[in-house]
Amino acid sequence: MQPDQTMTNLRELMAEHNLKSPDVARLLGVKPQTVRAWASPTTPRHIPNNLLDLLRYKLAEEIKDHLRKQSLDKPAESEA
Repeated sequence: MQPDQTMTNLRELMAEHNLKSPDVARLLGVKPQTVRAWASPTTPRHIPNNLLDLLRYKLAEEIKDHLRKQSLDKPAESEA
């Protein structure tokens, strides 16, 4: 994947999931400044493909955990 495309993909993921640089940094174990550099069109740095894939995976896991917690919190319907 080209560096411009990875930057675009990162920015789209962040927008789609309403993530800020500190959120992505927490998920990937990097500094927020690093994420800002990856997302900036004016810097030559870009997110490595493996970290972009890891971010997608971690977001999917967080969504699954959230849905699992919601289903556990939902009261069971009683049979009548």
